[in-house]
Order: sequence, then C-alpha cells, then structure tokens
Amino acid sequence: VVFGHHHPFRSGFDAMDSIALDDGDWLVDTLAKSNVRLFVCGHIHRWMSGAIRGMPWVLFKSPVHQQPMTLGDNDIYASVPEPGGYGLLLLSDEQVVAHMVDFTLPDSMTGSAAPV
Repeated sequence: VVFGHHHPFRSGFDAMDSIALDDGDWLVDTLAKSNVRLFVCGHIHRWMSGAIRGMPWVLFKSPVHQQPMTLGDNDIYASVPEPGGYGLLLLSDEQVVAHMVDFTLPDSMTGSAAPV
C-alpha cells in the first residue's frame, strides 16, 4: 500500500485536477508495474475509488470540510458542510479492504450547527 497526498490521476473536479501531483503519469506507470495493491491519497476532500492502469486507488474524505459533488467545478476553495470522515484499511495477505467512517463535530468545535 502506497500513501500520497495529491492524486496522480483525473478526478473529474477540474480545479483539483489543476493542482494534482506533478508527474502523476510517471507515478501511476511506476506503481502499476510494481506489486502495489492499493494507492491511497486525499487532498480532494471527497470519498472516491477506482482503478488506473489496473492499479486500484482510494481517495479518503477530509476530517473537516468536503469538496462539493460538482464535477467540472473550477473553484479550488469550494466547500460544503458535509460530515467529516476518515479512512480505515484492513490489510491481510489475501485482501485490502477500505472503509470510510463519517463523523460530525460538536457545535462547540465548529462555531455553528454541525451537519447531520
């Protein structure tokens, strides 16, 4: 399992793709030729998963604000008050399982009503 911050592939969010990992094609080619079982990244603040050149990837959402589900959006600062979350990986010799766990923060920590 390889972890990164910026994504090396097109996500469909134009603004986020404009600040994707430099040399993303090189990284994907290198990882796809190796024994990497999963590439994990973040930065976009929205749960996504897929495969590129046969390599599975998962992108976990943020523990704070989330990227709106507006494909093609050109605002790198766009944000919606959806619940935060974190990823949990279960790893064994036979499999890799990715879980996404949502949570909300108490009003006292957000300064406003927490999302439901």
